[in-house]
Amino acid sequence: EESIRAKIKSFIFFSSSEAYQKPHKIPTKETEELKIPDVFNPRLSYGGSKIIGELLTVNYLRNTGIKYKILRPHNVYGPDMGRDHVMPELIRKIKMKKKEKKIKIEIFGSGNESRSYIYILDAVNAIIRVVNKGIDNQIYNIGTNYEITTKKLILIIGKILNKKISIISKPLHRGSVSRRCPNVKKLT
Repeated sequence: EESIRAKIKSFIFFSSSEAYQKPHKIPTKETEELKIPDVFNPRLSYGGSKIIGELLTVNYLRNTGIKYKILRPHNVYGPDMGRDHVMPELIRKIKMKKKEKKIKIEIFGSGNESRSYIYILDAVNAIIRVVNKGIDNQIYNIGTNYEITTKKLILIIGKILNKKISIISKPLHRGSVSRRCPNVKKLT
C-alpha cells in the first residue's frame, strides 16, 4: 500500500532458495513448484514466509502499474554474515581447535549434501544486473551453478587452515535438503 501511495515505479522483493524446499530438478529453474511440505516444522517457516511474500508481490501489484522483480539468492557468503550459516559455522568449528593439527568436527548430515555458494560481491553484481537489465515482473535466481559437497568444503577449509579433519556425522535436521543448486541462465 505504501508503494502505491508513494507512486514508486518498480519494486524488488528478496525471496530465498528456501522457497523451493525439495525441488524436482537440480539445477533448479525459477519455474519450480514452491511448497511447504510440513507446516508444523518450524525450520520451514522462513521458506514459507518467502512464498507468502512472492504471492503478495505478484498479486498485490498485479493491476497497479508497479513493475516488480523477485530475487531468490542461493547461499550467499562473505564478511559480516553472522555465524548461522554453513561456511562461518564450519570455519568457527575448525578454528576453535587452534593448536591441534588433527581434529574432529560434527556436522549435520553425511557431508555428501551439496550447495552452490556465491560470494557477496558477485551476488551484489548479479542483483545490480537484474535490477538494471532484467525483465520486469519476473523471478531471478541469484547464485552460481557450481555445486560443492559439505565434505569437500570442509577439506578445502582444512587445507587453508592447515588442519587434517575427520567428520562426525549427525542426522540432518527435519526438513533439510540434500542438494541446492540454481539454474542461473536468466542472469546471462
